[in-house]
Amino acid sequence: MEIIDKLQPFMLPGLIYGIGAIGLAITFRFLKFPDFTVLGSIMVGGIVCIYISNFSNTTLGLIAGFISGSILGLFTGFIISGLKIQSVLASIIVFTASYSIAYSLTDTGGGTISFNLEKYSIISSVFDLNDILLLLIVSLMICLVIAFIIRTKFGSLLLAMTASKNFLKYRHRYKNIILILTVGLGNGIVGLAGAFHALRDKSASVIGHSDFLPIILGALFGGNAITLWFTNKLHKNRIDDDELSKSTKSPSKLLRFIASVFSFQREDSKKIGMLFFTYVIGSFFLKEIHGIVHSKAFIDISFNLSHLIIALLIVFSVWWAGVEEE
Repeated sequence: MEIIDKLQPFMLPGLIYGIGAIGLAITFRFLKFPDFTVLGSIMVGGIVCIYISNFSNTTLGLIAGFISGSILGLFTGFIISGLKIQSVLASIIVFTASYSIAYSLTDTGGGTISFNLEKYSIISSVFDLNDILLLLIVSLMICLVIAFIIRTKFGSLLLAMTASKNFLKYRHRYKNIILILTVGLGNGIVGLAGAFHALRDKSASVIGHSDFLPIILGALFGGNAITLWFTNKLHKNRIDDDELSKSTKSPSKLLRFIASVFSFQREDSKKIGMLFFTYVIGSFFLKEIHGIVHSKAFIDISFNLSHLIIALLIVFSVWWAGVEEE
């Protein structure tokens, strides 16, 4: 129990960052660029959530956090598609501009806003298993929604965004609107993560979340590596699909389902939904590691080395993903 007690303070932040990882993954996987707008979305999402919650309730605050992140993402999408500015630069521009919004909504413009403790909060500031369950349900629901979207016409158009530049230029008639909506959706999810984090901390700050981007990037590459590794292991000595399809036994049905999810050829909704949930788990573990190093809960490691450890984990994840892909 002592070990669990030391890990508890970082469990909720890890799952919350996992929700944010899903948001970045949408842009990174389908549009093929790292969207730095997310740094503004998680900041503004938290501040807007506290601001609205203090005047109404936390449910509306969470919705407002999602909407604020979506608006920032839509601006990024408009700049990319309308003004033809390079994707990464456009996201940095919007992230920079988001500071003005954040400072305008904080207490006396000081960069921090506090939650009115007389209000009911949907998530507590102390460890609670119900909060863990809530965040897991939210994460799963988001993954299921994304999996459903992939099965729609919009999903087909989104998958087409991963094609060559010539295809996008001459054949994809809806590339601009798909880009705008995708960046908006991704940043909305990140804004929701920022809102949950702010309600958990009972405050939001302009200078918070310095560890957000490295942790979720590590989770993205780590999740890809784990999925590729499992796929390779599953298909190395694969049982013939015809034999599986004829069997009605439960183990065969389970194996057939797993094989269909982790298929080399298929880029379907089940595989994408499962992959996105690995990003949540990856963020959870990386946040735990980061928190353990910071708090010196198990081993006395210098605070100065904590970010280096996360950087090394990202390097390992990228290397592992590359090896498995080859």
